[in-house]
Amino acid sequence: MGPKALPLLENVNIGPGVASGPGVVNEGGLTSEQVRRAVMAHTGALRACYETEAQRLPQLRGGVTVAFTIEANGSVSQATVSASTLQNTRVEGCLLRQIKSWRFPESDPATTVTGYPFRFGVGG
Repeated sequence: MGPKALPLLENVNIGPGVASGPGVVNEGGLTSEQVRRAVMAHTGALRACYETEAQRLPQLRGGVTVAFTIEANGSVSQATVSASTLQNTRVEGCLLRQIKSWRFPESDPATTVTGYPFRFGVGG
């Protein structure tokens, strides 16, 4: 028998929206829907962050909550892990690099997202 194939990551669960999760706050010029749409457009890159590490660690599962600041010009000036049950610095670092490269719609004032949850390898 060959090596066991990893299941494709169909379970990158993006948070329910920046206005609806516990402890999730969206303050500033962008609406929750604008933030959610931009995040959803990048799920492939987030999935790649997880899948690369899951090939080494097949039991890797958990969630990462990221706080980030979107400047008025749409760039992300700051992103940090505010909580993690994944406990994997490679995936967490990859997520932060990806988020910092995103462009959001321009808005005035800047937008602060105090926690956006991402879950990897878990159902629901």
